[in-house]
Amino acid sequence: MKRREFVANTALTAAGLATSSMIISCGPSKSESKLEKIGFQIYTVRNQVKDHLEATLEKLAGFGYDYAEIYGLTGEAVLGHPIQHVKKAFDDAGIEIRSAHCGTGFDGEVPGTMSYEWQKGVDAASELGVKHLVLAYLVENERKNLDDYKKVADLLNSCGEMSKKSSIQMGYHNHAFEFETMEGQIPMHFLMDQTDPDLVKLELDIYWSTKAKQNTIDLFRRYKGRINLWHVKDMKIEDESMTEVGAGRIDWKEVFANAELSGMTSFFVEQDGNWTNSDVESLGQSYTYLNDLRF
Repeated sequence: MKRREFVANTALTAAGLATSSMIISCGPSKSESKLEKIGFQIYTVRNQVKDHLEATLEKLAGFGYDYAEIYGLTGEAVLGHPIQHVKKAFDDAGIEIRSAHCGTGFDGEVPGTMSYEWQKGVDAASELGVKHLVLAYLVENERKNLDDYKKVADLLNSCGEMSKKSSIQMGYHNHAFEFETMEGQIPMHFLMDQTDPDLVKLELDIYWSTKAKQNTIDLFRRYKGRINLWHVKDMKIEDESMTEVGAGRIDWKEVFANAELSGMTSFFVEQDGNWTNSDVESLGQSYTYLNDLRF
């Protein structure tokens, strides 16, 4: 057990407080909370993991990261490596794999994608211990109109029903384009309305929704309890480019203070690009801020 987990659990027991698995109450005020565990999306270090998976994970574990979300899951590989290779690397680093990003598979017959031999993807996720499978992105020809979004919604429902049999929750990850009006509707809301709330949750990328001029807490209220995963990255004050968590304009104290409203159980620090430090050090900077955050 890591030192901060021991301290956190001791404080929790002493206080006799019931909390979720991601926050604890600490300090003299019971209203003050801090993060107990912090996760990352490994896409941030995609340039390193191809050839240096083990060394990269060791460094991230050294920062203090507890769990991760992976990408590129198919029925046979993940991160460009065999499933068992990746599982051992994460196990050796002491990092839990909680979630995996996947694709629709509309653009080709790749086993384990959502529209082609999906059960293989579910089985691979189960082998890795994954509890969440998330549709990561819709390319332009998959979202030309609301009929396309209805097709995606139907796919999410059917895949969610299959993954649920293996105790894996299906989800959808947003960018900014889902909030652009289409045919008189907001595709994000249309997609959520067309999917079963029990089968399909939302992984809210707070940077991208902020860029789309959406109020984070309003989204928490609209989808109360349904936003079970977050992507956490900041937006620069001087423009709208990405930056490390705590270095930008997003009010993370307010966001995390409303975690229960959201239904969030896990969050993943990510940088898609435009970071000021190297990608590994960027994750280290974000970790330091979040580990010190009180809300």
